[in-house]
Amino acid sequence: MVRHKLVLTVLCVAFAAGCSQSVPGDPVAQGLSSGDTGGPGRHIDADVDDLVLSPDQFPAPYSAVVVPREQIGLGMAGVPQGGRIEPEGCTAPLPDLNDGKAAYVVGTDSQTQSTVTAGVIRTDRTVASFREQVESCPDITMTTNTTTARVHRELGADPAVDADDSLDMTMTVKSGQGSRTVDVTVLMLVAQVGDVWVTSMFMSFTGAEPDRQAVEDVLTKSVAKVDAA
Repeated sequence: MVRHKLVLTVLCVAFAAGCSQSVPGDPVAQGLSSGDTGGPGRHIDADVDDLVLSPDQFPAPYSAVVVPREQIGLGMAGVPQGGRIEPEGCTAPLPDLNDGKAAYVVGTDSQTQSTVTAGVIRTDRTVASFREQVESCPDITMTTNTTTARVHRELGADPAVDADDSLDMTMTVKSGQGSRTVDVTVLMLVAQVGDVWVTSMFMSFTGAEPDRQAVEDVLTKSVAKVDAA
């Protein structure tokens, strides 16, 4: 449960979706709403739970489990005590993840405690708009009543995957205070297939180099599954 919440929190930070506080040290996204001036292509007519990569398709040594839908709501739902993102204008909209529009599977390496997460999000926002947002706001600070997270995001070469659009982003997150300081290393690949975003994300709290091979493997399999739906 705790690891799932941490993964969802990092997803919140990656998308710069506005954070607030659920319990001390666990910022969660708020103000989630769909929206984009452009728009995706075709509608993928399948439930997100059927689109997300199944645990048995994860590469070794990642032992994967499905994140229960109610935990997605707990990890990403809005909470009245608002946080803020600086610079102003860097907050990005996301779909309502409490309405069956997102599904995640988290794989954990028991030796390093690093994770690889596969996700699908149904949204009318385009990956192109996310790229523009990262380019405009590579460095952001997310603040709640007790926690400040300093985030640096950097785009790499787009993944070679058969999708409508895709991007590669590395991210470092430094958050917390005193003995509760946390440093997170992230590699996230995002692909768009119609009105579905497909995500594959590596996360480490130990400064380990991202397992790019595993992340690319998960993205490729995930895109193929969504495209075939």
